[in-house]
Amino acid sequence: MRAIASRPTGRMPILLAAICLAAMSCVPLLLKITAQTDRHRELVQSRAEIRKWPEKAKRWALVIGVDQYQDSQISKLEGAANDAKSLADALVRSAGFPEDQVTVLASDQPFERRPIRGNILQRLSNLRGLVPEDGLLLVSFAGHGIERGGRGFLCPEDARINGDMALLEATAIPVETVREWIRLTGVKQVVIILDACRNDPSGRGEGENRLTESYARQFNFDVRNREVNAFATFYATNVGHVAYEYKEKKQGYFTWALVDGIKGAAANDRGEVTLAGLKKYLEDTVPKRVAMDLGQEKKQRPSAAIEGYKADELVISVTERVLSLVGGTTAGVDPKAIELSFWQSIQNSTDTNDFKEYLRKYPDGQFAGLARNRLERLTAAARSDGGVPNPGPGTSVVSAPSSVNGSNSATTAGLTTGPGGIPLRAYEFDTVKVDSRGSVVDRRKGQARYFVEDLGGRVTLEMVAVPAGQFLMGTADAEVDHITREYQRYCGDGDEDCRKWAATRAMSEIPQHSVTLKSFYIGKFEVTQAQWRAVAVLPKVDRELNANPSAFRGDELPVEQVSWSDAVEFCARLSRKFGITFRLPSEDEWEYACRGGTVTPFASGENLSPDLANYNGGRPYSGSPQGPSLLGTVAVGSLRSANGFGLYEMHGNVWEWCMDTWHANYHGAPADGSAWVTGGDEATRVLRGGCFINDVAALRSASRGTGPLNARSRCFGFRVVVAATN
Repeated sequence: MRAIASRPTGRMPILLAAICLAAMSCVPLLLKITAQTDRHRELVQSRAEIRKWPEKAKRWALVIGVDQYQDSQISKLEGAANDAKSLADALVRSAGFPEDQVTVLASDQPFERRPIRGNILQRLSNLRGLVPEDGLLLVSFAGHGIERGGRGFLCPEDARINGDMALLEATAIPVETVREWIRLTGVKQVVIILDACRNDPSGRGEGENRLTESYARQFNFDVRNREVNAFATFYATNVGHVAYEYKEKKQGYFTWALVDGIKGAAANDRGEVTLAGLKKYLEDTVPKRVAMDLGQEKKQRPSAAIEGYKADELVISVTERVLSLVGGTTAGVDPKAIELSFWQSIQNSTDTNDFKEYLRKYPDGQFAGLARNRLERLTAAARSDGGVPNPGPGTSVVSAPSSVNGSNSATTAGLTTGPGGIPLRAYEFDTVKVDSRGSVVDRRKGQARYFVEDLGGRVTLEMVAVPAGQFLMGTADAEVDHITREYQRYCGDGDEDCRKWAATRAMSEIPQHSVTLKSFYIGKFEVTQAQWRAVAVLPKVDRELNANPSAFRGDELPVEQVSWSDAVEFCARLSRKFGITFRLPSEDEWEYACRGGTVTPFASGENLSPDLANYNGGRPYSGSPQGPSLLGTVAVGSLRSANGFGLYEMHGNVWEWCMDTWHANYHGAPADGSAWVTGGDEATRVLRGGCFINDVAALRSASRGTGPLNARSRCFGFRVVVAATN
């Protein structure tokens, strides 16, 4: 059973694919593999044990997490959906599973991916024609399980448990059905993760309710008779113990450790995470962590059963530091996973040799463009510093891009004229870099190119050229806990709603993923009230515009109290006036532009100061000193310091609308810079950058916000974009 703090709640995940990882509630659904006869073991051991997983293209996974139930008699869970998503991310990023072959069904997904009975059975049925016999199938179920009449059932979101056996059979999923459909795929390597409470899901049953022989047999796979060639099962806890979870963590201890282990915490001294190493890491880490957090009286001891694998040689993943492995081979690990790990190990480096080595090994790699950009900027920074090669740890990309030594970012993008042949002008700007306390440690000059549109009445619109490039969007998994703590820092004592919101907000920034963008133009400043009025008097395209919507009045102040729909109308009127397409930025374009070539939390480095952005000075970031709060907007450009692309007020002042519909995380997000407008919550849109009333954590480059598309607020503004190919 999963328990939240001192009150246990149960749940089960099922992972089928050579590793059966089971985090069990009440009593783990312990497969009695260990009770097999000595003769069976001898037969298994006499065969050649499998030493590696199938190639990447043959790995498939179905990962299910059920937190919410339609039946009010079934208690809600706290972390099943997050467990499913974090596991899926680890499988793709670290264990070599193709992203399009990992399916997540979770309670916070759109209807077609919610864990209802029909969706689960349909996905299991589909796998029969997709997974090859010599492939690997991993199936995970996190949610409630129940036993009635000697039969085991998994409870999807629409299960009913009112005591009527016929209704239960019609709405829940019998365990034997799951097992049989997996068997019918013909796949010979299977991993199963079980994380379910077998006490009464309504919470009335508190006994241990031990697993029966009949229930256990339903999950057995016969290695001896070649029903499968190999499988492994990891259990979140052993018989008689409980699997715990915290509300704050929004995950179970078991899955947290499992994902951590796959990503490298379970690695040996060669940087490899083996099947045996992962088993030992879970058995060592989970009991210790539970005891540290919940007290010595709380016991959770994971266990595992592995058959048919050479567990100490089968490599599941490699760690981030794999430079010594890049030139060789790693059995069972996809080369792209090694490349990704290599890149993650150097992405914050200030040593040019690291990026030269990457380009030597991967001249056409997935991060080659980003590596060349980093190498160019580090080299330029070294020249401007008088030949000093390494400006300091954590500053692999200086606050200004290659323009710090006089070159223009638009030149690298191949831009010499703007849309329609309009000439590009050049301007210089100042950039500032600060340390973790917000103190200035570096100042530099930069240069960028831009074009100007005349809106009439001496009002102009300046559009800055942003070079094509590649970057890592979002927040690394390892930073989620830190970001959550930063948001929770200002939650009141006992304000659980605030703490839940903070955890959800940080999780919206993952998984971190590579995005490649074409060059584009973006507003040098947020749209001002003068610019808004100049466009509001133009003929209507789809809707009327209020010429003076703002709460804070001033020509050079950003326009606010405008909705997403208002901003789209503004762009439509601009487009018709000038004959080129103005639009809101995609979320990818916005974050790329905001970062200005940096990988730090802010374009200015590790922190912000009141001299660099307009925010709630009483709520600083990461322990830095408090500062003043202006409690209103400031004139665009008045803070004088730009980011590395020459853009102003990307952090703070007002939230800025993006084109994208809101999605709860980046699973399935586009990687080409386009707006993500399919799926998600169609009634809401993405906001970026933070507002003058927000704490500094909300102003990070990766921070995401959302608002109803017709909502207006004194914190809502925007800036516009034009494609370079216009």
